[in-house]
Amino acid sequence: MAQKNSWLQNILQILNHQDEKTVHNLRRFPPFQAFTDSDIQALAKRCHIRHFNGHEEIYAENSPSAAVYFIIYGSIGLYKKRRTSMTDRVQAIKAGQFFGESSLIQNLPRTHSAKALEKTQVIVLFQTDFKDLEFSHPRLALLILKLVTAKISRELQIFQTEFHELSNKVARDQLLD
Repeated sequence: MAQKNSWLQNILQILNHQDEKTVHNLRRFPPFQAFTDSDIQALAKRCHIRHFNGHEEIYAENSPSAAVYFIIYGSIGLYKKRRTSMTDRVQAIKAGQFFGESSLIQNLPRTHSAKALEKTQVIVLFQTDFKDLEFSHPRLALLILKLVTAKISRELQIFQTEFHELSNKVARDQLLD
């Protein structure tokens, strides 16, 4: 019996140590610095730390959306296949940013692939763990959704500005022809 308790205590120590590391890493992530200690601890219990080497694939285009990734250090490239089957890097994401957020909102296949550009550490929040947060800590889930919404809003503004500039350039070029 003492041997069984010792084994269980070892497992609990490992889990507590992992939670402490995750709490520390979440605290370093800029958007989470304003979260309360209890929010960070609740989130840490549902997050997972992953390490990727340079050029290692994180997920493939058209794969199921399963998680959002918060970059602790390193950088990630997002890639999109063209109709010609060539692949272009469409975005580089660095430490302090996150990607894959659409998995929290909808359950659609990934629209791009993601690869580590260098040695990278991320905190992963799987869709199933986020759904658990929605029920057990709805206020925390709402805070995370606000982060996601703010990012999507910023990206939409950038897209609209670039699209408007491109439309104006095309219109000017057509007038000059």
